[in-house]
Amino acid sequence: MKFLRLLKLELKCSWRSFAVIYGLVIVLALMTGLSDSKMAFAFPLFGLGYGMVIMAACILCLIAIIRNYHVSMFSRASYLTHTLPVSSVKLFLAKMAGSAFWTVLTVCVMYVSVVILGVSSRVLSLEQLFGAAREWDLSWFVPAALYMFVSLIGFIAVCYFVMNLVHTPLVRAHRNGIAVILFLFLAIARGWIDGKIFVSSGESYAAISARSAFASFTGYSQPAWMVIGWEFFWAVLFSAAGIWLLKHQLEVE
Repeated sequence: MKFLRLLKLELKCSWRSFAVIYGLVIVLALMTGLSDSKMAFAFPLFGLGYGMVIMAACILCLIAIIRNYHVSMFSRASYLTHTLPVSSVKLFLAKMAGSAFWTVLTVCVMYVSVVILGVSSRVLSLEQLFGAAREWDLSWFVPAALYMFVSLIGFIAVCYFVMNLVHTPLVRAHRNGIAVILFLFLAIARGWIDGKIFVSSGESYAAISARSAFASFTGYSQPAWMVIGWEFFWAVLFSAAGIWLLKHQLEVE
């Protein structure tokens, strides 16, 4: 129950910003679609606005992942967070769950806005939309969606691990710069390790893609369960490391 209360508090503190950007995405998608069919002269203007809001939504998600965690964990007001009668594990996981929720919801809103844009501009009909949905191959779509979700959790875990690490006695100055360098180093190292394990030497992307739809989506030749399990391993590893730092080494600014 404490975890659910933490998650509710996490979502409550950030829903207003996301609600505004979601509303703009939907409204501009509708106006762009209608202008294409009825007011062609206004289409470029609405199209530009729609594209900019889509970009803003993506940037907002990234900022929310970083800023919300930083403010609640390391700023002067963070003493309220650290005095809550909850464990470090629940606190860390609630932060991760909140960021994952908003990221997934943002992706869903973007897809809905594209559908609204297509239907309102009469490029796409509802019959075509439902027909395409019935033809989806769930044998690769479900593993691909699970892979994306686990990868998202891993990305958030790495972000929070790095932020926790630079707020320890090991780093006293230039924390933001060191955090960026450390994150890039971990991303490059992960990519190199993944390439060594999941991509055979000299094997082309075309050869990998020919094996399965999931292989074409991820670029990895191994079975879906192995790739997803590998992503889950990294997510658990960085989450555990972040929680340990939160318990034993954290320094508040």
